[in-house]
Amino acid sequence: MQENDYSQVVVFTGEEYGILSSESIVSWLGECCEDGLADIEGSMIENAYSLENPESFLHMSRSETVESAVLEFENVFSKGLARLHAILVTHSGKPNETPIGIITPWDVVGFIREYDTLLSN
Repeated sequence: MQENDYSQVVVFTGEEYGILSSESIVSWLGECCEDGLADIEGSMIENAYSLENPESFLHMSRSETVESAVLEFENVFSKGLARLHAILVTHSGKPNETPIGIITPWDVVGFIREYDTLLSN
């Protein structure tokens, strides 16, 4: 994450794919510090992933439209969530399928900029 400046990464729980965000890692470190020093070397990804809000990411089928993805990021507030970290794209949108892509809020911003540029020309 640090090397590539990623704020989230895809993880596999043994049953399904999800997102581990830097926010959950920070929360996990905070919990560890309350109990004493964090045992980072002996820790597993699942320790931090257990703090991830399961609604902070979702899965979509590769046949969904870009507009559908944009709407999911826009609708996050109506669902009472702080934010949607990412959308994992799989063949049919099932969480147990290997992701073939990931859409982040930055991708949506880039799409909107490109779209606005096309409209203004």
